[in-house]
Amino acid sequence: MILFWGPWAPFENSWHLKKEYKANYKRKELADYLSQKILFIGVANLVLCPIIFVYQIFYSFFKYTEIVKRDPSMFGLRRWSLYGRLFLRHFNELDHEFNARLSRGYRPAKSYMNIFVSPLIAILARHITFVCASVVGVMIVFTVVDQDVLRVDHFLGVVTLLSVIVTVCRQFIPDEYLVFCPELLMRAILAQIHYIPDSWKGQAHTHTVRWEFSQLFPYTFTYVLEELFSPICTPFILMFAVRHKALDIVDFFHNFTVDVTGVGDVCSFAQMNIKKHGHPEWIPEDAEKEATSQNPNSRAEMGKTELSLMHFTLTNPEWRPQESEDQFVSRLRNQVQRDGGAMLSCLLPLDNPLLTSSHSLSGVPGYNSSMMFSTVHRSLIYPSIQFPSESVMRPLYASDPTPSTSGIGSPQPPVILGGVRNLDYPSLVVGTGGVVSSAARPVNSDGDRSAVTASNIQAPPGAEAAAAGARGHGNIDEGTMELLSAEMNASALYLHDLHLWKKTRQVLQTDEDEQARRMWQVTAAASSGAPPMQGPSAKMPNIQEGVEEGKNEITNQWNAEKDYLLDSAGNVYS
Repeated sequence: MILFWGPWAPFENSWHLKKEYKANYKRKELADYLSQKILFIGVANLVLCPIIFVYQIFYSFFKYTEIVKRDPSMFGLRRWSLYGRLFLRHFNELDHEFNARLSRGYRPAKSYMNIFVSPLIAILARHITFVCASVVGVMIVFTVVDQDVLRVDHFLGVVTLLSVIVTVCRQFIPDEYLVFCPELLMRAILAQIHYIPDSWKGQAHTHTVRWEFSQLFPYTFTYVLEELFSPICTPFILMFAVRHKALDIVDFFHNFTVDVTGVGDVCSFAQMNIKKHGHPEWIPEDAEKEATSQNPNSRAEMGKTELSLMHFTLTNPEWRPQESEDQFVSRLRNQVQRDGGAMLSCLLPLDNPLLTSSHSLSGVPGYNSSMMFSTVHRSLIYPSIQFPSESVMRPLYASDPTPSTSGIGSPQPPVILGGVRNLDYPSLVVGTGGVVSSAARPVNSDGDRSAVTASNIQAPPGAEAAAAGARGHGNIDEGTMELLSAEMNASALYLHDLHLWKKTRQVLQTDEDEQARRMWQVTAAASSGAPPMQGPSAKMPNIQEGVEEGKNEITNQWNAEKDYLLDSAGNVYS
């Protein structure tokens, strides 16, 4: 109502922004006008707060009573918060794709939150469960012995209440066989939700990260309380927080609105323009010298533009990106192929992002990491072996009547690093056109990889075109959807590892340069007999600070100490 469809909203209809918001000369006036309207709506919400609050109570009661009756443990479960759904969504991502991605990430997210158990809460939950379950058991025995007990006032109500308490308390009792592996679970979460801050990497075992992640994945009970008390909090948020951000809202509409022919006014972030909204820390090495936006306010954080572009390219193969976006995808594929070439030539450095991504989930119980990376491993390590694949590819091409021709004597792929078999889902790259799957392209005589598809995967004739056409027309079977999701998850993991690898290498390079400068200082001081530089100048030997008298005084002190040490040594040996 404030921003889109209200009478004073910046949008005059569903697809056009008002002209005055596009101009720069009315910036202050529009901000004051919007601030007044936000204050008016806040006051109106405050006046109507009692009515809205009573309505919210009845609405929540009728909404959740039947759910609690059917599943009393519902309040002890978790769900993705509204903030989390905004934070984790790709640009231009459809609702069904986004909901499916969050649903896949629910299980690892729940496992991650469950490993942080408070001993005190667990002890209290066990004792409360024991007491309430004992009372319920005794009351059930009384009903079996004498049915007249059911006529006692509030008997059924007490049994129901105690049963609900037992069910809720069981959610706080940890599993007896729970294994503490937060880093592996965080990697499994990242593979599905695709976005986590850099501060979480390597710190998943801390309670700080756990608390920050709980803002994205809270208890359902917390969500219901926020929904219930929102009529009370909303007026104050509008009057004291949002109102003062009116100028920022106007500036955002002015700076990030573009007119697209045939569509209308859209947010410029939706165009996924790497040159305008890309971050220099999330681009491949060979594109580091390319011009990117110098304004930090126009950059999307945590690789939002880059990951959204990868997702949109993968799910819309017929889309033709602009030159900068096409160059980013091409260079990222080249980076994947270079990392794959290092693996192929048995140069397996510990900081290889492709190697790190391909084995980071091998220890997560129940997580099928082989679905994402087995094709890459097979074509990199055994590029000349033809493995049977029609039988495994059958779910992807259900309309293909050709029976499988794989024989008993066909070579079987051995188990490779991480216990992943190469034969598991060998059709991953067929028709996906993803980034990580580009490492699985065959190597020619010059050492380059082809740009079409892996020839060592025996796909049916026209299978790739059929898969691409099916995606373009929305006719995707479940097998193809799972493979597309696995390809995107692999690409997201690789891009995060590449980003972390670049940041780590920059830090190491800075440390090496600092060590080289200090070594130069020591060598220069030893050759000239001058004392090493002290204080802030030690990191910048080319900068001379202080007056000449101070320099001479330090030199004289150094010479005096040196003469004293030489005299002392001579007296000892004499």
